[in-house]
Amino acid sequence: MDRGPASSLVGGRRPRTALTPTLVPRDGVPWLACGIPGGDQQDQWSLILFLRRCHFGLDLETAIEMPTLHSTHFHSSFYPRAAGLGQVHLEGRFEEGVVSDLRRRGHAVRIHRDWSLGRLCAVEVGADGQLRAGVDPRQGQAYAAGRRGPSRVGTTRPTDPLAAGRPPLSHGRQVPGQLGTAPIPPPRCSCGSAWPGLLRLRSWQW
Repeated sequence: MDRGPASSLVGGRRPRTALTPTLVPRDGVPWLACGIPGGDQQDQWSLILFLRRCHFGLDLETAIEMPTLHSTHFHSSFYPRAAGLGQVHLEGRFEEGVVSDLRRRGHAVRIHRDWSLGRLCAVEVGADGQLRAGVDPRQGQAYAAGRRGPSRVGTTRPTDPLAAGRPPLSHGRQVPGQLGTAPIPPPRCSCGSAWPGLLRLRSWQW
């Protein structure tokens, strides 16, 4: 093994990792859990969700479905550990004024297709004790489910908005009869992301 780089494997040292399971407490009590696959983008997309939900007060689904971005300015966690100096990647749904301002500030902006960056999912406990979930409509790889004891209360799983040919803002919302519209004592919820051919990639249960 190469012992030179700072991220070399050494006994007793925590290796660099992109895994970002996130639990946010409120007054010392678990309030919000979220996670996402995506390599070095996991930290960035999770932070964007946190800021939109906690600092700007958006509901989970809106915070997840808004246009997102990430940077590749730093060296990748994966071989050959390339770096895209100054590069920032945006979904095409950002306003042109945002793109122009980033370029004016010196960023090398790369525009990706709409609804293509991120696969976030999250669960939170409301002030009323109800569980609420937000699921990412991008690529149809996220789901959320709530149940009381052994029986399922409701499930919502969005379809790929690009394949459906329409904006996904109605997908994954809490509508009558679905997750979050009625108390679920004792509350239990699962939220996760799935890859094609796999049932579940990562999940949480409360």
